[in-house]
Amino acid sequence: FNPDKLTLFMSLLSCKKISIKQVDRIQYHFLQIDGWAFTVKNFERKEKNSGWLISKLERMDNYQIDEYRKSVLNLK
Repeated sequence: FNPDKLTLFMSLLSCKKISIKQVDRIQYHFLQIDGWAFTVKNFERKEKNSGWLISKLERMDNYQIDEYRKSVLNLK
């Protein structure tokens, strides 16, 4: 069995061999909508346009989505 980096990371977390001390930002990547990929992140500002908002929206074909998974998210 040759786990990917995310599986290995999650396994080390669950076994308490490593721990997360601080998180500076969180982003969510959505690839489930055919032909599109978008990223959502939290914008904290005093204006009304704040909160969890789409920060990046791109048209992508299946090949581009697979490459995005590999290069940006380190998934196979």
